[in-house]
Amino acid sequence: MSRSTRILLCTFVFLHLCGRVDAQFFLDGDDPASIRWNSMRTSSFRMIYPRGCDSLATVYLRELERFRPLVATSLQMASGQYQTRPLDVLMHTRNAASNGSVTWTPSRMQLFTVPQWESPDPVPWPVMLAVHEGRHAAQMQMGYKHVFRPFHYIFGQIVPGAAAIYPGSLLLEGDAVVAETALTTSGRGRTSDFLDYYMYCFGNGEYRNWAKWSNGSYYRYTPNHYAFGYFVLSGARTLYDAPLFMADFFDYVSRRPYDPWPLRHNLRRYSGKKFKAGIREIEDFHYKLWCDEAERRAPFAETAVLSPPTRRMTSYGSSTPTDEGFLWVKSDLYHNPSIVCLDSTGTERRIAGISYSIGQINTSSDGKMLYWNELRSDPRWTQVRRSVVRYMDRETLKRGTLSLPKGTYVCPTGFSGDTLAVISYIETGGSEIILADRRTSSVCDRISVPSDIQPVEIAAHGETLWMSAISEGGYGLWRRASEGEWESVLEPQPVKMASLRTVGDDIVFDCDLNGNREMYSYCPASGKLYRVTGSRYGGRYYAMDDEGNVQFAGYHGRGHAVMSVGRESVLNVETQWKDVHVYPVAEKLAEQERNLPRSSADAMKKYHFARRGTRPVPTVPEDSCGTMKPDSAISPVSRYVKAAHSFRFYSWAPAYVDIDAVKNLSFDSFRNIASLGLMGFFQNTLSTFSGYIGYKAAPDSGGRWNHSGHVNLTYSGLYPVFELQAHVGEGKARDYWLHETKDTLFTRLSSRPYVRASIKTYIPWSWKVDNANFGLIPSAALHYNNTVFEGRQTFLLNVGLRGYVVSSTPSACVYPRWGIGAEYQWNDPLQFFYIYAYVPGICCGQGLRLSFVDQSYTRSGFSFLSAYANVLPRGYARYGEGIYRGRKFTVDYAVPFYMGDWNISDAFYCSRGIITPHFDLSYIPAMMKKVEGTYSLYSVGATFEMEFGCFFWVKTPVRAGVTYSYNGGSLFPYMEMKSPHYVGATFSIDILK
Repeated sequence: MSRSTRILLCTFVFLHLCGRVDAQFFLDGDDPASIRWNSMRTSSFRMIYPRGCDSLATVYLRELERFRPLVATSLQMASGQYQTRPLDVLMHTRNAASNGSVTWTPSRMQLFTVPQWESPDPVPWPVMLAVHEGRHAAQMQMGYKHVFRPFHYIFGQIVPGAAAIYPGSLLLEGDAVVAETALTTSGRGRTSDFLDYYMYCFGNGEYRNWAKWSNGSYYRYTPNHYAFGYFVLSGARTLYDAPLFMADFFDYVSRRPYDPWPLRHNLRRYSGKKFKAGIREIEDFHYKLWCDEAERRAPFAETAVLSPPTRRMTSYGSSTPTDEGFLWVKSDLYHNPSIVCLDSTGTERRIAGISYSIGQINTSSDGKMLYWNELRSDPRWTQVRRSVVRYMDRETLKRGTLSLPKGTYVCPTGFSGDTLAVISYIETGGSEIILADRRTSSVCDRISVPSDIQPVEIAAHGETLWMSAISEGGYGLWRRASEGEWESVLEPQPVKMASLRTVGDDIVFDCDLNGNREMYSYCPASGKLYRVTGSRYGGRYYAMDDEGNVQFAGYHGRGHAVMSVGRESVLNVETQWKDVHVYPVAEKLAEQERNLPRSSADAMKKYHFARRGTRPVPTVPEDSCGTMKPDSAISPVSRYVKAAHSFRFYSWAPAYVDIDAVKNLSFDSFRNIASLGLMGFFQNTLSTFSGYIGYKAAPDSGGRWNHSGHVNLTYSGLYPVFELQAHVGEGKARDYWLHETKDTLFTRLSSRPYVRASIKTYIPWSWKVDNANFGLIPSAALHYNNTVFEGRQTFLLNVGLRGYVVSSTPSACVYPRWGIGAEYQWNDPLQFFYIYAYVPGICCGQGLRLSFVDQSYTRSGFSFLSAYANVLPRGYARYGEGIYRGRKFTVDYAVPFYMGDWNISDAFYCSRGIITPHFDLSYIPAMMKKVEGTYSLYSVGATFEMEFGCFFWVKTPVRAGVTYSYNGGSLFPYMEMKSPHYVGATFSIDILK
């Protein structure tokens, strides 16, 4: 096997060992060790949930079963159809980052049950998760049938995980959004802001190619893969009347996995055109619909661009009117979010930085305080994320956090004086509104909310509370009457509402009632609803001051700009709340779903899904939408014992892959990454116990075959994390002894197999305040190997401490803008000190990284264990491995630059280039007793890398390039290097994106 082939093979294997929905072995994070778990099951799902949440778990389990046959219809695959056991569904109730996920390897579903609070869609959260994640669970069945089926028996769940590379996140998520749009009264396909950027781009003549839309850009705003996936798939299904478009796609992939372009094949089959022409036809189809709708919405209000012009993508959000102007949260690709004030002349003034994870900013009743909710993570348990109430004094900029009981609080707003009203989502289900005193953080009152609705935003007018909320019918507006009962003012409709506020005696909010997101005003006295604004492309985050002037964020140039509508230009068109816009594409998708069940038996025969040993695709009666009862009963509640489910082997392979080596893959250290052997991987459903066992067969330097065993275990279910590694048989152990003069070392190979093992424990404390990330990680480890020195085998105790304070890294930056970190490790006879810092560069996106390493022995003698770091400068490692004592200074200056977002077919997409000049300087003490003094070594050079958003069809950020160093120093003549010039290749994979 050639060198390049081995590198590509290892890359491919690793990309399928670590990742998210379309990749493998992903650890979801840790729930607190104190949680005790229960489970209940149906024939298709096993729900695992914290004790005390039985009712909530039942709701989600019933919704999953209710929608299981519905999401299977147009896919012709149902969740669990080709699997022999119910799908594990893990319920997280303490994570306020509302989400859901389905992981193919090991197969499981994650449900984060705190309702979506940041711009939620008009669908109840249990229904949204049941449809969207249920569709993902059905998609997973592709990896268990046809060509993949026999390999699944041989290699386990790594095969379905590898199969997920064909649709990728784009088609998987786009298809799930199609399902939620077609099977509910709303879903993202029935909200105007989901695809509005495409309407703006096409209206301004900006047509990008497939690669640019699907892979995104660091320099031009691009909607995410949810939006573009839905854009393409909904257009194909509607334009070509192809309700089984994705069923055909998955069937084709499972029969012909050797074709790297299955989407091109499927689109050409339906359109009769080449791929590029087919995509352009879909674009034209959508754009024509949007143009027709826009003409029916005319006339438009006169608007002006108020914010300063920018050359790069900029976003504005969370607008708030004040007496000084409108406050906005501004961010771009190179800067973290900050609060800015924009006055009527367009002058912008920065107020303060703020976190990415915040909700709408509101003001107190007197306008002196700003309130918002912000996500806060537990220092240890990654699955505990609370939403807390923050406030800031507008004059002093002093910030604080309300000390409310632990929970999830959203949309704090001023009620009267220092009292604020805030929505509280209860962990076991349901919600309430609390009134709290800012100064004492005491709860003054608790206001109950109807159990069948989810409050989203609240506003206060005098002593009256107004609330926008989501129910089965969509968004509605409620008012709390004087006697304490909630009164429905605007009945729930399948529309989206946001930015609820009171202006004078009226209630204003954003809404996409007419198919575009505009500002509306409701007059409680007359009961009339008025549309205040009208624009061709819509907007968001509308706000109106007391004089009637309106500002909102609209698309302009390379992102958002703040638009203004003067009070003389507002429309105030009386509107009927019941006149809801109809989305033709969404209606066509729903019609296709309703008509499909009549021919489901024929479709099953066509695709050969009714096979022995598999669960059939459930048939769906024509009148079943929204009323289907679960097709299997829910079992009684049982205790879920963590210890009994620790070892869940899910994948195995007839090869041994050095996982640690792959994580640090480069063209200089790829040898022995993949070898003959066997591996078995395990991971429990709670993601607290994982690892692998392996057998490796590889020749040594003398050509003789070594047979070794390997074990790697990680347990994070307790407060400290424990890691155990053991490696037996990697060659022969050595014996060392000193000559009587103590200055000569003798060595020989023994007959014993080499054994090395370690057990490590650490506590990964980390937390975040605003945009500063803090970390503190104490650690201890015990290392052993059977190398014998002077008759004694080696045991080594290591203790260490690492800490850091680093700002969040904007998406287009290579380094954080600011930060500092340090680490100290000690064992006898070695100690290691490391410090690093980040400083902003000269231009946007550039950054400077400085570091210092000091590594030395605490006492004289010989050490046979690997040190923490090699103190040689870059360019020397190949020739000088084993030099660990000394000090090293490094300087790196990262300069990202635009390369045009070019692509080669679908296989490669280059998103940018990065040039990083570097300088290393090392001081190394003399290593011979007869020679005194300190030597120096240096290297100066640069690295050029191209960052790929897609590399060999795998959409994981990959950097490949070349590095150059010029080497010198007083020790250089002794290094036996033929040339001071070093040129090498670089290759790295970012598995976290």
